Amino acid sequence: MEVLSWDSWGPEIADDASLTKEDLTLVDAVVAAGSEGESRRLYEDPRFTVPDEITSYTTYGGVRRVTLR
Repeated sequence: MEVLSWDSWGPEIADDASLTKEDLTLVDAVVAAGSEGESRRLYEDPRFTVPDEITSYTTYGGVRRVTLR
């Protein structure tokens, strides 16, 4: 599922200080993925699964909930 740069789901991150150690470990794993196999393994992580409903932040429509499926 391809989403747009102004679409979001999951915890909202207002600043780096709100990132947990688990969040940082996940980001490090994404950055370190050096093969297609490692990338595919990351796609299986449920934290990367796009849910049925996301939040869209647009200048023309404001903040709104969008159902995808």
